[in-house]
Amino acid sequence: MTVAERSGSLLILHRGTNEQQLIEAARSLSPEAWSAIYDTNFPKIYNYVYRRLEDHAAAEDLASHVFLEALRGIARFNYRGVSLLAWLYRIAHNLTCDHLRRNAARPVVHLGNGNGSHEPQVSDACEQVDTWQDISRALRRLPDDQQQVLILRFIEGLPVATVAVIMGKRVGTVRVIQHRALGHMRRLLADPRKEK
Repeated sequence: MTVAERSGSLLILHRGTNEQQLIEAARSLSPEAWSAIYDTNFPKIYNYVYRRLEDHAAAEDLASHVFLEALRGIARFNYRGVSLLAWLYRIAHNLTCDHLRRNAARPVVHLGNGNGSHEPQVSDACEQVDTWQDISRALRRLPDDQQQVLILRFIEGLPVATVAVIMGKRVGTVRVIQHRALGHMRRLLADPRKEK
């Protein structure tokens, strides 16, 4: 009997500690299981995609599409101690890369801060906004694998082992990519015109 069958309650699915039971309930297309998976993981997947695209509408669309792809592929997902979230990040990575490839030739237009002005609001947060914008610009200039490692490690806060699973790479390889990415970021932030 699955968690969904025993409980009949979304609340118990959220509290359940056995992810494998949740996955089994999702395989049987339990609405409660899918609701729990979506509610728990959508914000994380959305944030990851948004950090890669910096486009709210595209991030919402792609994050939603991640769960559609998960629904389609749940029968093939084998629980071997790798978290469902890591699998969802992997789907998000693939969809985001596809999106970036399809839209590589299209220019990106930023519409300002939403108040009709293209200048940030004057406040104590201006320096933080400028710093974040500099970091964001530098991050976008990194190779795809370096971007992904930095976003997953430092923005999403995932451990190296989980990032390795998501990227389909060895832990040591992820550490090397992270080291190179941080060095690349330092150089870009020191002189943004220096590197492409």
